[in-house]
Amino acid sequence: MATIGENIRTVLLADSTGVNAIVDGRVHQNNVPELIPMPRVWYTRAASFEEVDTAGVGGLTDSSWDIECHAEDLGDALNLADKVKSLLNGTKGSFGGDSVQGIFVEDHNDDYLPKGIGEDDDSHIYVASISAQIWH
Repeated sequence: MATIGENIRTVLLADSTGVNAIVDGRVHQNNVPELIPMPRVWYTRAASFEEVDTAGVGGLTDSSWDIECHAEDLGDALNLADKVKSLLNGTKGSFGGDSVQGIFVEDHNDDYLPKGIGEDDDSHIYVASISAQIWH
């Protein structure tokens, strides 16, 4: 069974007329290989919490994800972020190889300190960020 992180990538790449039409397969979890052109999507899990009842039985997992859309032009980064947000926000049911109870885009922040690019990267990368909460 795929992880929720792998399913995020699967869903973004399956959007052949939206997200993947823009990034052409450049969707990366936790790291971006050097010299990968833009535009691209980078994402990482920010937090994860599994609900457990008093008997110790697990159930719903609530995970938060930081998603960054990188581009050489601010308008392109914002457009890509809008496509990712539209694709994910409100999704429930089948998701990649599994199912989710719900995905909620909590923040679409243009005033954000990027995590997916190096601090000394001065290549003028524009970043539009999204924070998503996934119940699975």
